Amino acid sequence: MLGLDDGSITIYTFSATHTSFAYSIDNGMTWTNDGLSYTFDNLISGTYDIVVQDLTDYCETSTFVILGQPTPLNLVITAQPVLCFGYTTSMTFQVSGGIPVYDAFLDGTLTATGIEPNDPVTISVGAGSHLLAVQDENGCSTSLTFTIAGPDQVNLLPHRVM
Repeated sequence: MLGLDDGSITIYTFSATHTSFAYSIDNGMTWTNDGLSYTFDNLISGTYDIVVQDLTDYCETSTFVILGQPTPLNLVITAQPVLCFGYTTSMTFQVSGGIPVYDAFLDGTLTATGIEPNDPVTISVGAGSHLLAVQDENGCSTSLTFTIAGPDQVNLLPHRVM
């Protein structure tokens, strides 16, 4: 999720003879001891200086990892007004950002699944106010409220001709 501390880095070590290693993600300022792997959780995006130390002979190796984050979800809606009372019109939307693929919910109902970035999706809607929400693979979501204009109902009154 954007801007949160929900990232993680897992470090795996491979050794035929040694099984105990220390791991650091801050260039050796702090250490955690574990076996052949360790996962650092609750990380924000940024650059992490990884150091792994063999606790048998204290040899070290280092590298860095850039932990990124997805771009914000972006939702664009295009719609035409309903031309006749009680009819529907088509509404097209496109979504980008986040982690594809996306699911879409119109007024709380699952409307489309497996949507690829920037692929136009067209659905039928009636006049009135609607809520379109999209969710990415990470469960991040964004939504837009939009209103489809439509004509009033035409009422015919009986008229007597004399």
